[in-house]
Amino acid sequence: MMRICAWHYPYISYSLLWMLLIAYCVGSFSVHAQDTASTSAPTTLTAVSFKHPNGVVSSRGYVNAQGKPDGRWINFYDTGVKRSEGQRRDEKLEGQWSFYSTEEVLTQTIEYADGLKEGFDKRYNDQGIVIADIPY
Repeated sequence: MMRICAWHYPYISYSLLWMLLIAYCVGSFSVHAQDTASTSAPTTLTAVSFKHPNGVVSSRGYVNAQGKPDGRWINFYDTGVKRSEGQRRDEKLEGQWSFYSTEEVLTQTIEYADGLKEGFDKRYNDQGIVIADIPY
């Protein structure tokens, strides 16, 4: 059985940061995104992706000019099924993150602000009904 790597969770390891920086330096393609809440110039983001040892994409998202995760990120099980998705801003988790079972059924949503849990941690059963609503 394959071990789960650190980037499958909404936490990021230093080794992943180095890989993101290297991927940024090597370059993929650039996209321009504008934060509608600010009046600053558009930020250049670079698309990056990582793979499991079996070749299936493990995660994909964007890094900013400093090599930090920024924008939408999606993580996958080694079968290719979506594991989690959400937004990052300067590496930190932001907004709602959704987590899925190996059958790609929503199991949990957590709200984040500036990398910290905020609001509610909701747990769902197999039918998508909230079974726990934990405030932070």
